[in-house]
Amino acid sequence: MNRDELVHRLDLIEKMIHESRRNIESWGWIFVLWGVGYILAAGLASLYPTHGGLIWGLTMSTCGVISAGWGIRSRRARVQHTTVGRTIGAIWWSFAVSMFLAGFGLGATQQQAMIPLVMLMMLGLVNFASGLVLKFTTQIVVGVLWWISFVGYLLTSGRVAFGIVIGMVIIGEIFFGIYLMVLERQERRRGATT
Repeated sequence: MNRDELVHRLDLIEKMIHESRRNIESWGWIFVLWGVGYILAAGLASLYPTHGGLIWGLTMSTCGVISAGWGIRSRRARVQHTTVGRTIGAIWWSFAVSMFLAGFGLGATQQQAMIPLVMLMMLGLVNFASGLVLKFTTQIVVGVLWWISFVGYLLTSGRVAFGIVIGMVIIGEIFFGIYLMVLERQERRRGATT
């Protein structure tokens, strides 16, 4: 392989990463959806504790169906699938299946208190990994913040632990999702002016 071929391949890899970053920006509303869904479920479950399992199950299932439906629809609309994009998709699908299994398994064994702990750790992993693959520093930082919240949750209890989870959902889901939507809008404006 000569120098020109190597440069061409590196350019191609950079373009794939850039395209995948643009695609993740278009998923900003999904972060907001899950953040709002989590806060809604937590609020309703605290108001109606005897129906907490049902509330969580319905709310998270609704978020999952909406996310999957939009993902399938948008995947069909896109012709170009990159290796980086498939990697990010695999990371997030693995997360979704793992969280479903954790929620179901921990709920069935009466260990629901562990679910936020697992969620904090897993969201740290999936955001950090996605940020590394995409060379997206903001998402790497979000991943680290999820892990810091995991440690905070371990070291506290009661309302403080609950506040850590809700605070991180607001930062790592809702605010991060809004940030991605702003980036997407800016990218569209740049594309429209060029």
